[in-house]
Amino acid sequence: MSEQDKNMTPIDGVLEELPSAKPEGFVEEFLHDDEVHELVGSDGEDNIEPVDDMMEAFEIEMHMGSDDEDNQDDSIVEDMSRANYAAHKGPVYAVDVHMGAGLVATGGEDHKIFLWSMYKLDETPLACWIAHTDSIVSLKFNETGSLLISGGMDGTVCVWDVTGRCGKVVDTSSDVSTDEPVVILTGPSEVIWVKFSPDYETIMAGSEDGTVWLWYTPQAPEKGAPKLNPDDFMQNVLAHHEGSVHVGEFSPDGKMIVTGSSDGNLIVVDPLSGVAKHTFSSQVDGRFPSGGITACAVHPSSQLILVGSDEGGLALVNSQTGKLISVHESHEDGVESISYSPTNPFVATAGIDGKVCIFDTSNMRRRHVLAHQEPVIKTAWHPVAPLLVTASIDRSLRVWDARNGTLLKTLTAHTEGILDMAVSFPTHAPAGVQPANIRGVAVTGGDDNMAFLFEI
Repeated sequence: MSEQDKNMTPIDGVLEELPSAKPEGFVEEFLHDDEVHELVGSDGEDNIEPVDDMMEAFEIEMHMGSDDEDNQDDSIVEDMSRANYAAHKGPVYAVDVHMGAGLVATGGEDHKIFLWSMYKLDETPLACWIAHTDSIVSLKFNETGSLLISGGMDGTVCVWDVTGRCGKVVDTSSDVSTDEPVVILTGPSEVIWVKFSPDYETIMAGSEDGTVWLWYTPQAPEKGAPKLNPDDFMQNVLAHHEGSVHVGEFSPDGKMIVTGSSDGNLIVVDPLSGVAKHTFSSQVDGRFPSGGITACAVHPSSQLILVGSDEGGLALVNSQTGKLISVHESHEDGVESISYSPTNPFVATAGIDGKVCIFDTSNMRRRHVLAHQEPVIKTAWHPVAPLLVTASIDRSLRVWDARNGTLLKTLTAHTEGILDMAVSFPTHAPAGVQPANIRGVAVTGGDDNMAFLFEI
């Protein structure tokens, strides 16, 4: 039995055949046992697949980490960013980026949100928004980049009108907000994260008090119109947990909500009725990973959920049948991030142990184990190409080829650990450019009070 098989415990047998979520003309390649690699390094170079023309179009330098890199002088950090955003007076806990709108948003311990242009060379903000009375911990643009939502430890969710900010001059030292929020939504005791639904018509927020709040997305009123009433946007409150709700996701089809909590429960909820359809926990089934739920992701088909715990366990469950399919022991400490590739048969998990594991979704066998020097806090995929971006407390972003585990690029700029990362890609490929060859950007926020923009 291979080491990979030892780390996977099938429960309901073979994985179900799932609907395809791939672009027209995409050919899925399945792994054979002799193609699976446990670790990335020089010992496996003979078996690594060559990077083809599609990857070469990124014009990136191949770079396989070395001992010299690991032991480099920590006081010397090469700034490889495209832009740096220096306005916060404390750690930057939350970031988001919208490439179509050309906008970056940053929020932090100083209770401030700054809006930036991706293209403004002097790197001064377009807006300084102050409405929260505690740290901002989550930011999300809507589909068009016309609205931004912010979640704060003060228990509020603010909705901001992003339009009309070009050309504004902002005093970053001022404690006066350049604008008022469209509306301030209240209810949670302390917001941990905020999300939009796939159709962007609903706002969801997870709270420290075990609740999940849902509101209809407001639209910015016309100038001079009366202020919006927050009560008009209340949709539902989900109170299924007894501990902090650390994760929450809409399924890609929008027909279910998945929430995970420090109470160890993963719950699948009907978003319309608010009724819990399935509950997964080690108390319900002893085979399910123990510990609090710290990460989850929904397969593009909306049928499968991969969940991770603060003790490092992983479990694959069926959201339709409520069955536990398999459990995995791939991390030695808490799982921080899980993400499915939207168009390739891969899922990535990342943890406090500094490991990034890539699994083949056709059989959930571990394909690669990739490494950072410190905890990995976020993972994100290219929308078409098999590229994975990872962000770590070790102050680096790394870009990997998921097919063979090759480290393609390491990006640095932060002098302290990275606390958040967001990526964005053009919604349409430029004329003459294949979708797999489009370039995107990543924005990061760090413990050094800085945010940076990178090309990926």
